[in-house]
Amino acid sequence: MQESTLLPLIAGCVTSYLVSFIFMRTTIMTEKIHRRGITLPDSYYPDLLEGQSIQDIMVATNIFPTITGTQRIDAIKLWLQGRGLNYPYNTLLVVDDTNTLVGALPKDRLFDHSIDASQRIASLIPHKPYSLYHDNSLQLAIEFILKTGQDILPVVDRNSRQFKGVISSKDILKVFEQRLKDETHKEKHISIRANTRKVLSRAGIYSNADR
Repeated sequence: MQESTLLPLIAGCVTSYLVSFIFMRTTIMTEKIHRRGITLPDSYYPDLLEGQSIQDIMVATNIFPTITGTQRIDAIKLWLQGRGLNYPYNTLLVVDDTNTLVGALPKDRLFDHSIDASQRIASLIPHKPYSLYHDNSLQLAIEFILKTGQDILPVVDRNSRQFKGVISSKDILKVFEQRLKDETHKEKHISIRANTRKVLSRAGIYSNADR
């Protein structure tokens, strides 16, 4: 109940923190572990794949081209060789007239010469498509990409199964790219600690020399 000791305690805590921040490469909590030769990260952060949902990076349907199951194979081939020449993915997503997801198939499947080009696209769909919900994690998206071998996965509404957007492996890599940039920027600030130690040590040398 001695209120008069509050300010000295605060001053002592701030001073001890500044001393450890400037002269220690680790923290007080991890110094003993570090002396045993165990390398520790500069900071701890949550798993990106579990901490970020698909809706944060998915591409919406209004800017993503789709095809319908009733279209002919030869018509889609002409589209890929013309207006769809810049289509960046190896997987085509098929929907019906109500924009409900029907399936997915590889783009090179259309150019198989053993297939009758007058058939409908729906005849080429091998199985029920893998799809994701907007609130799923990126961890699940990677698992599905590895399992299916597709470079994109459709995102559908949980109740109506209507097609809402896509998520690609490139989108997920951009998340890690941004994290790498943030970590690089952070390391530049952390390096100030080392520069501060050098400045202080040099100042100590010069002051001793002057004496």
